[in-house]
Amino acid sequence: MTLQPVHSPLGGSGAERWIECGGSIALIKALDLPPTEDKNYRREGVAAHAAAAHCVENGLDAWEVIGQEFDGLIVDVGMADAIQSYLTHVAPMIAKAKDGQGEMLCELRVGRPDIHPDFYGTPDFSYYDHPILDIVDYKHGEGIAVDADWNTQMMYYAYAELQLYPEAKTINMTIVQPRAIHPAGPIRTFSIRRADLEKWAQEVLIPAMQHPSIEFLSGSWCRFCPAKLVCPVMTGLFRAASIYDPTSVVGLSDDTLGRDYAFLEQVKMVCRAIEAEIYARGLRGITVPGTKLVAQRSNRVLKEGGREVFEARFGGECYYPPEFKSPPDLEKINPTAKALGKEWFDKPQAGLTVAHADDKRPAVTIETAAEVFAAIAAKGA
Repeated sequence: MTLQPVHSPLGGSGAERWIECGGSIALIKALDLPPTEDKNYRREGVAAHAAAAHCVENGLDAWEVIGQEFDGLIVDVGMADAIQSYLTHVAPMIAKAKDGQGEMLCELRVGRPDIHPDFYGTPDFSYYDHPILDIVDYKHGEGIAVDADWNTQMMYYAYAELQLYPEAKTINMTIVQPRAIHPAGPIRTFSIRRADLEKWAQEVLIPAMQHPSIEFLSGSWCRFCPAKLVCPVMTGLFRAASIYDPTSVVGLSDDTLGRDYAFLEQVKMVCRAIEAEIYARGLRGITVPGTKLVAQRSNRVLKEGGREVFEARFGGECYYPPEFKSPPDLEKINPTAKALGKEWFDKPQAGLTVAHADDKRPAVTIETAAEVFAAIAAKGA
């Protein structure tokens, strides 16, 4: 089994955008935008998928790759714990395939270029044992919990795989999402008959791909769309929200309030995208007018050995049984404890964030690679 980690040019939610928002497809192509947003919040998911595929390929449990690097990130205990839930789910299918019962595919590119040149993608894991095809998608994100029922991305993958298994009668599509809360639990499966999947593809998917609409519609598929900052719907929603009179909310009817609430997540998407772009430019040494990069606020912690020092001096007063008190609460024991805290409390760096230019925190100066090289060259001269 050879891994082929090739992904759809439209990203994981590309299938949704074909069907729900044909305008985004046209806009992405016209502006030659990257396939999907590749911000820092996606890096961990990419690394987790690479680690999970490595474990499947080599018959490993997730704890065995703790400390190893995948796609530039080190696997820690939290990532390994999430990956293990996926590995545990697919383990019985892997065992059957190794015993010669059925066939499994891991991170194998599938597609239907005969339908559309962009119709391809990479399911995380598939297992076929006549007449049932199982497709499993691991989602590492802890944000939006994804439904399995009639999931467009999963049905997109499933239809592409039908050509590999012409005798498949039932398709089980499972989403493993251990870090997001969903009423149906972290592992959710939706089953569909082959005839129903083919009917959906013929009536919905294929027409949307071959004759895409140029209409723009907002929804959950906007989350990773690289065109959101130039999308007329998204920018329109954002501008409307920016001049919205919050005092008028109390006078809205229930129907109007519910309608406006439906757009709330899309407005938040634009806000997050704007902040992420300002942050990225700031890291390149570019200051966007009215903004600056500042150190994130962090909570004080005890230095190594500090707990023992406080216990020796104040004993049980250091506890809210059974928990050891936080630095602010330790300070409240008495003036001596507060003075001792100046020596034994530390405030670790918590990274950078975007702030308004008038924020009280000092701006953090970012030196670009060119500036560092120029400084080194100047010293050498």
